[in-house]
Amino acid sequence: MASTQQEQAEELIESFEMFDDWEDKYRFLIDLGRKLPVLPA
Repeated sequence: MASTQQEQAEELIESFEMFDDWEDKYRFLIDLGRKLPVLPA
């Protein structure tokens, strides 16, 4: 896992580059969001 913000940004950019269609990028983004922990009330 990336340790600095720059490394995290580069990793995310590389992940999105594998998709050609904006809808695929959108689905990927939604899937990433689903993996986040639930926010407290």
